[in-house]
Amino acid sequence: MQPVPADGFICRRSAIALLLFILVIAAGFAQRAGLFVPFDRALIEAAGAARNAGYGAALTQFALLVSAATSVEGRLVLLALLLPVFLARRCWRGWLWLAGVAVSAMLINTGIKLYFQAARPDIIARLDPITSYSFPSGHASGNMAFFLGVAMLIGGKATWAVAIVLTLIVGLARIWLAAHWPSDVICGWIEAAAILMLARSWLPRTNGQKYRA
Repeated sequence: MQPVPADGFICRRSAIALLLFILVIAAGFAQRAGLFVPFDRALIEAAGAARNAGYGAALTQFALLVSAATSVEGRLVLLALLLPVFLARRCWRGWLWLAGVAVSAMLINTGIKLYFQAARPDIIARLDPITSYSFPSGHASGNMAFFLGVAMLIGGKATWAVAIVLTLIVGLARIWLAAHWPSDVICGWIEAAAILMLARSWLPRTNGQKYRA
């Protein structure tokens, strides 16, 4: 069996990334047409009911903390804090790659938001006062791109598991706070998957050991 050339893998990843971006855009039009209303309303209303339960107050505080820590500003601070660590281990190419992924995710998400100009949930109290557009979730896409980008650099099952758990927690926190419709979060994750699929072609070659600290 002949090995697939490197440029073949790049073309395949690019095609998959394009399909994922198309899926996000199609979902944006579907959301605008109201096709996700039953799904979105059901989960948001369930979150609202759960917030009134005995454990609701504690989870709300946790969700607020998570959302604040993983905002655009939070990710930029974390990226800056990682710089001396990467430089000390002579991995500046890895840091530049991660920075490129993080910034690309922010810019692409902003562009899609401005195009669709979707309103945020309004059927229960929104506990995050953010006023920007809703679709797709910048928290979901930005943090998935960041955390999974770190996992791609470091490697290892434990790293991937932590990155995936953190990604899920951030997305669920946005729904809990009624800051986003569930479809916003899901499409944010799809958007991040497309970005990472493209970025994989420029991932610095390493066995991952020198990135571990």
